[in-house]
This record gives sequence, C-alpha cells and structure tokens, in this order.
Amino acid sequence: FSPITHNPPDTIEAIGASILFKNNQHIDFTSIYIPRANCETEEIEAMLDRSNPYLLGGDFNGHHPLWESNATVNKAGKSVYEALINDQDACLITPPNLGTRLDPVSGKASTIDLTITAASIATSAKITLRSYMGSDHLPIIITLNASVKHYTSRPIAWAINEEKWPAWNKRLEELLKSQNFSEITDPATATTVFTDGFEASNEQFFRRTIPSCRATHKGPARPWLDEECKTAVKEARRAFREWRDSPISPTKREEWRKAEARKRRTIITAKKNVWSTFIANLGPNDQPKMWAFVRNMVGNRSDASATGQALKSGGHTFQTPQEKADLFLDRFSSTMDVSVPSSTDISLGYPGDGLTDELDVQCYVPWTSSDNPNVATYDIKMFCISRESNPDFFGGNRVRYQHATMDIHEWSFQEISQSNV
Repeated sequence: FSPITHNPPDTIEAIGASILFKNNQHIDFTSIYIPRANCETEEIEAMLDRSNPYLLGGDFNGHHPLWESNATVNKAGKSVYEALINDQDACLITPPNLGTRLDPVSGKASTIDLTITAASIATSAKITLRSYMGSDHLPIIITLNASVKHYTSRPIAWAINEEKWPAWNKRLEELLKSQNFSEITDPATATTVFTDGFEASNEQFFRRTIPSCRATHKGPARPWLDEECKTAVKEARRAFREWRDSPISPTKREEWRKAEARKRRTIITAKKNVWSTFIANLGPNDQPKMWAFVRNMVGNRSDASATGQALKSGGHTFQTPQEKADLFLDRFSSTMDVSVPSSTDISLGYPGDGLTDELDVQCYVPWTSSDNPNVATYDIKMFCISRESNPDFFGGNRVRYQHATMDIHEWSFQEISQSNV
C-alpha cells in the first residue's frame, strides 16, 4: 500500500491509503471524521474526487432522511446529501437506519457513520454491523469483491541441517582454497570470493525457506482469563446484544449494566487470585519467570513515568516518587529485626523533575555471609508487583546496599514475609 496525502480543510480530519489488488487495480481507502458537523458541500466533493476507485467512510456527524428516517437535517447531513447528488460516481452503501451509534444515556440509535464508494465497487460491497466493543460507535465491517496483492519484504533464509554442517564446512574450505582466499589482499575481492563460496556451499547442502511462509502470531497471554471470566464476558456481550435489539427497553439496559458490573468484578477477583497464587510459588531465582508473568498481566497499557500509578496503603494514596520510596522504606524496615548488630547504609534517590539530592538513612539488613555465618537470614518476598509501568525498563528509585542492588519503580506491596533460617 501507499499512504494518501490529504489536505482537508479545518472542518474535516482524514487519513488514507491506496492498496493494490490482484487485478493490478488500486483502491483508495480514506477514514474521515467531521467533529463539528459544519463541513461544506464543496469540501465533501473534494474528498470524493479520486482517480482510482475509492471507499470513504467514517463519522460524518451528519443527519438526513436519506440514511436516517425522521432525522432533522443538519449542515453536515445536507452537505453529504448534495455531494452525492452532484457526483454521479458516488454511491452511499450505508443502509437506512443502520444504527451505528447508541447514545449511552438514552439508548437511542442514530446513523452518523457513513460509507461512500465509487460505483464500480458499490454493487459488490457488503456492509455489516458488528457487536459492541467498548465504544458508543459500533464496529462496521465492509466486504469488497477484491483480493489484495501481497508483497513480502521478508528476506530469503536458509534452513540449516545440523547433520550436514561438517560437510558444509569442508566444502566451503575447499572452495576458498581453490580461489587462494588467504592470499587475497583486496577487501572487495575477498568479500566477493567468500560470499560466492558461502552461497555455493549453502546451495549444495541446505535448502531455502519460502518467503511467503509467515510465523503464526498468537494473541497476548492472559493468565487471569479462566472459565469463569470467559463466562462473565459472554454474558455481558449477550446482554448488550439483547439491549441493542431493544434499545428503548429500560429493563434490558439495566440487565446489560448489571452484566457489565459482574464481568468487571469477576475479572478483578481473578486477577487478584492469580497474583496471589503466582507470588506464593516464587523462589529466589525466578526473576525471568516473574517479569514474563508481569508482562502478561500488564499487557501493552504501560506507563513508564515515575508517577504512572498511585499506590494505596492504609487508606492513603501515594502519588509522588518520594512518597512511594518512603512507603517502600517503611514496609521494608518493618520486617527487619533491629536487635541484629549489623547495619548497612542505604541511599534513596528520588527521580522526578529537579529531585537530584539523595537521602541517607539507616536500615538494619540481616544477611548471612561467610565471615558472619551466625547472622539470621530473612526471606523477603517482594515479587508481588502490581504496576502500570513496563517491567522491562528499570527506573525510578534505586536502593544500594552491601550485598545486592534492587530497582524500585511503581511498587505495590501485597506480601512481605520473613522466616528464620
């Protein structure tokens, strides 16, 4: 595909791409949004003026009886209607009263998301309204009688056969010797000779991969998504579909709201349970396992800033980096046995705008070492992390002490236990 450069007026927002199909015909796809419903007829006509067959769709915020019965015509609706009348090649394929948007308050359906195509592709186009996916605008699926011409930029690779590896090395060595490779002084010539020998040896012993073969991409793992959660999600979707079929029914709307609330409670409970189970089974060498689990739980909705997520403890909310560091220090120090005659200086550096000073504090850190084997060792579980930041990038406060280094960023403590050894 190739991007389409639009220069719409201030009243219209548009983005598009031209896609090549198997019949070597381009179709121009444009997504449009008219936020204030105040566009002019000429502006819509300019968007429809394409040399290729086109599909123009989006939120026009326009009302007109042509696509919505008993609608009160507004400026955007009038402009779209007149542009369709003036352009003989433009076809509105949105069925009347499709109901693309449901008002969250009243439940009233309106048709403000329109799809306009060129006449050459309008006859085979099919438009389908799908189920609720979290927005007041319902998804619209448009099917065209066309097949995309796929191109791949994936380079050709070699499928290595380990059993043939010794023979491959021997053949490459023979080819290089036959060209007196060790005596070549010109870098360009040496590169050419080595590359030719490499390719010849590959051709003899290995096979090429098929560029069109692509790896299968699975969806993100959700450790908390058990059967109970799946059932709650299905019930919420079913309740929404029933309310959508009867949007003026207050009973069905209330049933949908209750189903959504049950779904949220079920998912939250499942996440808490899976956290507790996972944390209880962590060991001292399970850092890779822990971060993989955190990535699956957090997903892509990460906020890497030091103040990305507030921490709550004892009915209080801790938002700033300094407050969070103090909270950690308080929780960490409370598990230490102050009677143990061993201490270590700890420096806490607070990240943030202009906070460059360090705060020196004293904290007793029991630790078993070779020079003092009688000191008690504490198993401090701090793998119980719940945060909206990317665990792959350590940042934030840094605690330095004699035997280990620990990075702290957006921590939420759930369990800190100790056991004497």
